[in-house]
Parts: sequence; C-alpha cells; structure tokens
Amino acid sequence: MRQKVGLISAFLREPPLLLLDEPFSGLDAEACALTIRLLRNLGRDRALLVATHDVALVEQVVGRAVVLREGRVVADFAVRPGSLVRDLEQAVHRPAEAGL
Repeated sequence: MRQKVGLISAFLREPPLLLLDEPFSGLDAEACALTIRLLRNLGRDRALLVATHDVALVEQVVGRAVVLREGRVVADFAVRPGSLVRDLEQAVHRPAEAGL
C-alpha cells in the first residue's frame, strides 16, 4: 500500500523529471498494469528514469535504455519488443573500454 501511495503522490505532482526506484516492487498485477499505462502516458511529455531489475515490465514502458557502469554510459539504445534482455546482456558483458 505504501508503494501505491508513493507512486500516486509522485504522479499527481506532475514533475518534469520523475525518478523511480523499483516502481513495480510490491504491486499486484492490476496495480502493475495501471502503473505501466501511467508511465507510458507520463513519458510522452517528461523524462522518466526507472531503476529496476524487472526487465519484462520495463520493456512494456520504455522506448530507450541506457546502461551505466561506474557512473559512465556504456550503452544507449532503442528498446525493441522482445530484445531488451539480449541487448542488456550484450551491453553488460561488453568491456568497459568499449563503452560510449
């Protein structure tokens, strides 16, 4: 319930930049689906930064992924349906020197 209240309060304020850490954690399936729809709509006119381990849910929300290693961007790519896990694995296993 705390997670839901936190998300609602963040969405209501309509900030130009929304930082979310594990936004799907502790949510039931219905709340996850609603959160995905809200994030898609919010992402149309503002920046969203979502930190999460739930790649399947993120793939439904984002159009672009950025991978950081030690504070540096090592990959930045468009998210294609069904390919995020593979693209992330390639980015994570790429040597740090080969980063952007």
